[in-house]
Amino acid sequence: MSQPPFLPKPARILLLQPDRAAAELLLDRFADDGWAGAIEATHFVDPGEAHDASAAIPFDLILIDFDLPDGDGADVIRDLRARRPQAPILALTGGGEAARAAALAAGAADIIAWGAIDTLEHSIRAHLERARG
Repeated sequence: MSQPPFLPKPARILLLQPDRAAAELLLDRFADDGWAGAIEATHFVDPGEAHDASAAIPFDLILIDFDLPDGDGADVIRDLRARRPQAPILALTGGGEAARAAALAAGAADIIAWGAIDTLEHSIRAHLERARG
């Protein structure tokens, strides 16, 4: 478990996860680990909705499920990177080296294996603190 970042205001996180139950488990874990006041996550099921929201809301960090059931995670990363170039994009994947390489090539700042929640929390904290100075 990683401590949440010490930020002057909650960080806005775009969470793109087509599986609602997986998103709820992830957000519940963040809350259980004390992150409730440190982040404000907005969950999207559909990549198109995430794309539209990223144009309107200045998210501090983007967290996506790279293994999208009806889309190409690399294309989504490139699209979100174009919309929010300053926001680190973290990709969750159950795939192997090819998926990790594709996510990095598309512009992901970090790739985390599904289930490695401690690693994910450490990565979120590091990227948010780095971005906020």
